[in-house]
Amino acid sequence: MDKKPVTDVPFLLEISVLICIFLFSGSPVLSMKLSDLPGIEFKGIKIQAAEPNPERDFDVEIVDGDTAVKKIKQSIELIYKKSPDLARIIDTIRQQGEVYIVYNPNYPTREQDFSMVRVALFLPFYFSDLPRNAKRPLPIIVSRHGIKWPMEELAAIIVHELAGHGNQYLKGMTDTVRSRELECDAWLLEEHAYQQFGLDKSTKKMIDFRKQISGYKGRSGHCTAFLNYLRKSHPDKMALYERLNPDVPELRRLLSKFISHLHKSGANKKALKAKAEFIESRLARLEESGSPKKLFSTGIYLIEGAGYKQNPDRGIRLIQKAAALNHLKAQYYLAMIYSSGKGVARDNSKAYFWVSVAAKHADPEHRESIRAKQSQLAKNLNRATRISIDKKVKKWKKGQQYDS
Repeated sequence: MDKKPVTDVPFLLEISVLICIFLFSGSPVLSMKLSDLPGIEFKGIKIQAAEPNPERDFDVEIVDGDTAVKKIKQSIELIYKKSPDLARIIDTIRQQGEVYIVYNPNYPTREQDFSMVRVALFLPFYFSDLPRNAKRPLPIIVSRHGIKWPMEELAAIIVHELAGHGNQYLKGMTDTVRSRELECDAWLLEEHAYQQFGLDKSTKKMIDFRKQISGYKGRSGHCTAFLNYLRKSHPDKMALYERLNPDVPELRRLLSKFISHLHKSGANKKALKAKAEFIESRLARLEESGSPKKLFSTGIYLIEGAGYKQNPDRGIRLIQKAAALNHLKAQYYLAMIYSSGKGVARDNSKAYFWVSVAAKHADPEHRESIRAKQSQLAKNLNRATRISIDKKVKKWKKGQQYDS
């Protein structure tokens, strides 16, 4: 989730800033191997920590992995100690999938919008090396900012992402329910956690939190549509919300009733169709005339997914176009996926071609590391093939794809 000014729920191209990558790590930050992540298990939840990118300058002091794992463990312990009902929801989720909470200091990237603090997100496609018979993974990613939050607030965010979005994902609601109702449900659960943890609801931080739920000064909040429904159809129930500690269980029951109403009226289907059409029109325009940076970031989004359906083929197509437009990260990314065969058919010639193009145009800061990878990938080809590709690279001009 993002702590941010209250606005309407963003669509795909705005959400694409959630995707973070190592500059030249070979794979997106939000696609990790289980074997890469040390950690512990607590209450049946796997708590892990990713290493910070050593080549990156961070905007805050980075919390070390051991400290982060310990704090996440304490946050989970707080949930089980203070809120048995929320703990029961988490236990039910654990029976259906494998829950991971991963501290990733590399999230978010420097390219993202820092007018808002990115705290955590639920990302079901985080791991790239799960065994075939593994339980469904349910990973929560905690950012370098989120790990610094007070214990109670971090625990509430875990509730938001896991009991909220994780549970919605398991029930298939992400494909059938409007985003605003999904967010409303998760924010209500977070509100419930704050109550259970005994936070002072009169503080500015808690008042601002409530504003993000209901909206303020004409701006929509995450539950504005639901609360408007209550005012119109169940005015006597508004008192459940308009109190210092709203009755979250009863409000969530009414929210389910509102979602059923949206289904029956056709409003939900209409909204989802309009959203899909909007996203498709934006993607079509992007493919036709998008900037290399936007092509690349959206391509990564489509490959990895972040609460939306994956579309790896289209994502790779966008990245290929960005690479042809001389986007360095896109060129290097293509080299890595063609080398590994992750998401595409393995092709050592294409891998060597794109890493060579990247090396040709790299800035001094990254040229050495890219050339080292170029030398490594060259070993996968015979001398005649390397010479042929080197000639193509020498003649390569912006706008060209790989020509076999």
